[in-house]
Amino acid sequence: MHKTKASFAWPLEGKKKWLIFGHLSLATIFSFLLNQLAALIHFRERPFLQTGTHRLVNPLSEKSFPSDHAAVAFAIAVAIFFYNKSLGVFLLLLGILIGLGRI
Repeated sequence: MHKTKASFAWPLEGKKKWLIFGHLSLATIFSFLLNQLAALIHFRERPFLQTGTHRLVNPLSEKSFPSDHAAVAFAIAVAIFFYNKSLGVFLLLLGILIGLGRI
C-alpha cells in the first residue's frame, strides 16, 4: 500500500495560497487599523452608556461606531472576491448582514 504525504497545498497549489493568505492578512490588519483611525476622528458612545442601563457584561470598548466586525468582514470579502467571485459575493452579503446586525 502506497502512503501519500500530507500536503498543505490543498485546495490551492504553491505560491497562490500564500499570496491569498498574505492579501487576507493585509486586508484584515489594514481595515482594523483604518477603523481605529476612523474611531479617533468620529467617536460615538454606545447608546446604553447614555441611558444608564444596567449591563450584565462590560464591553471591551466604549465606542459604538465604526464597527470593527463589519470592517474586517468587508475587507476579507473584498480580498476573496478578487480570487473567487462567487465566494466573494456570498461573503459580501454576509458582511452586509453583519453591518445590519450592528445597527
